[in-house]
Amino acid sequence: MGGQNHTFRKTAPLRLAVAKSPRLIATIDAIETVTHWDRADTPTQNFLYQLKAAQSLEIFQPFSPEEQALSDYLSARMAGRRLCEYAWRTYAQAL
Repeated sequence: MGGQNHTFRKTAPLRLAVAKSPRLIATIDAIETVTHWDRADTPTQNFLYQLKAAQSLEIFQPFSPEEQALSDYLSARMAGRRLCEYAWRTYAQAL
């Protein structure tokens, strides 16, 4: 499994969700292999990018704890549109 320096893993309340989810770990590892992801300009923009990307895969709020952990990770990164689309698509395919 991936390295231990994930931004996500530094967030104490979410550590348990990562430890228990090979699917989430695989998604984050895939994201972190690319160094130049786009960033949202504002938290609101990040939130809207995430909702649109998740909804395009028929994933809706309220999120499961695992989905919320992915959302929190993307929020911490201020993920842009492209990263949100990639993250949610990778997560959905990692069944």
